[in-house]
Amino acid sequence: MNIPCDMTKGPVVRQMLSVSLPLIGMHVLQLCYGVADMLIVSRVTGEEGAAVVGNGSMVAFFVASLGMGFGTGGAVLIGGHAARGEVFEQSEAVFTLIWLTVLFSTLVSVVSCVLTEPVLSLLGVPGRILPETLAYTRILCSGTVFVFGLHTVCAVLRALGNAALPLVLTTLSAAANILLDIVIVVFLHKGTAGAAVATLLAQAAALIPAFWLLRAGNVFPERSFPRFFPSRRSVSTMLSVALPASAQMAVVNLSFLIVTGMLNAYGIAVVAATGIGLKINTLAGMPCWGIGQAVTAMTAQTLAVGDVKRVRYIVRAAFWLNVGITSLLVLVVQASAEVVMACFLPSSSAAGIGVRYLRLCCSVNSLFYVTMYVLDSFAIGAGHAEFAFFNAVIEALVIRVLLSWLLAESFGMGYMGLYVGQALSPLLPAVFGALFYARGRWWERRGAGDRHVSV
Repeated sequence: MNIPCDMTKGPVVRQMLSVSLPLIGMHVLQLCYGVADMLIVSRVTGEEGAAVVGNGSMVAFFVASLGMGFGTGGAVLIGGHAARGEVFEQSEAVFTLIWLTVLFSTLVSVVSCVLTEPVLSLLGVPGRILPETLAYTRILCSGTVFVFGLHTVCAVLRALGNAALPLVLTTLSAAANILLDIVIVVFLHKGTAGAAVATLLAQAAALIPAFWLLRAGNVFPERSFPRFFPSRRSVSTMLSVALPASAQMAVVNLSFLIVTGMLNAYGIAVVAATGIGLKINTLAGMPCWGIGQAVTAMTAQTLAVGDVKRVRYIVRAAFWLNVGITSLLVLVVQASAEVVMACFLPSSSAAGIGVRYLRLCCSVNSLFYVTMYVLDSFAIGAGHAEFAFFNAVIEALVIRVLLSWLLAESFGMGYMGLYVGQALSPLLPAVFGALFYARGRWWERRGAGDRHVSV
């Protein structure tokens, strides 16, 4: 079986764009889940509804990040098999990843629903919105299997060089989410709980065609898998690449969750404004994420066949492409910050807080984030997910959480200290990433981590 797209040959920039543009579109559409919830809820229910979504969606996204990292890490192994034409091994890896995804998502769903209330209490969610936030979050966490399943299928398709089908699936899900938001929240007046139900139904609606497309894409060979369980060796190999990537995503989003808890101490207006600002900032970072995931897939395939020179060119091309696009988007956000925040929070003092967030957190620091994310994505594709995890710990827990707390509490800067800490968080990891790329012998490990290549 031939892989849909051989990323080991051909013009690097053109290939990177062909892979990353659908990914960028997919990420933008995924963000529509949160933006649609936030925009519709904030216009219908005001600051309190926006604060509910801000707290609840952060908890739910932390849970979802476990699946996002798990699928992305596992897909690196699949991409390596595909590049070497290892048909049976590729199919075994896909079967194992899907099997583990179902098991992992079921466990995470149960645990997250049980722990939702104590977690929200630890975050210091204001009492008058706690019941509503609890209901919103539990509804989202109950659909973890849909979130994990969709991310896994899309990650597998991307690893095989097909970025168009994930875009189709995400378009379907985003369109269904927005339509259901309008019907359930606006016309049926079901508030934030209705917004969560809309998101859950939209994700479920996209999962069935996702698995059908995976099967129709001839990902599996003629030989089927009659057993119910993958081999112990296959499970062990898959976990060795999927769990570090999952841990990396979890650490990053845990830091955002902790910072959200810190923000609750400054009132509902601050939480609402920051939640909206974060979604706008995230939107500006979508090209960075899309190109980064293209780097992971291209590096995994290319390093699997031993072409180190091409891998270096992939990293350089991704960096400069990302710098150009991100710089343009940052300028757009800075120019339109006040207008955009007013759309979400008209006639509210919270809009000014959101503008201050964007002035700090979607600025020059974004270029350091570009550097960090491109090099971390490269490290995962090269089979060094442990380095990406180390960098995530530095960026998320040491700088974003610890420095933010020191600035807010010890230096008396309040919520602005939390913003400054977030803005500074990618600086040191960007330096570490550059040192790893320049000095590390990363080429000695294949993308899947189980064979050496020579330079």
